[in-house]
Amino acid sequence: MHSLSVPASATRQWRALLWPDSVNRDRYVAGVLVSHFGLDPGVVTMKVAQMNRRGYIEVSAGPRERIEADVQALHEFGLQATMEEAAFPVEQTGGSHLQ
Repeated sequence: MHSLSVPASATRQWRALLWPDSVNRDRYVAGVLVSHFGLDPGVVTMKVAQMNRRGYIEVSAGPRERIEADVQALHEFGLQATMEEAAFPVEQTGGSHLQ
């Protein structure tokens, strides 16, 4: 019996990271997360505080193409964002914005 193998790139999980900067105020960052990503304002308040303490926050996770688009959107808002490969596989839902 033959089994189908899934290419490693198809199961990789990526995440978008948002970094604090000295230009954008917390209120602006929170507004972007609420308006663009649709995150709950209460969750966003906690995430922005976490970003200031830890130095970054994860704002979304999923397939590489979607995370590239998320990072590009954050850059268009003038925010500092990067992406990295995560250590866990992509869920069947195709990824999510963190809530």
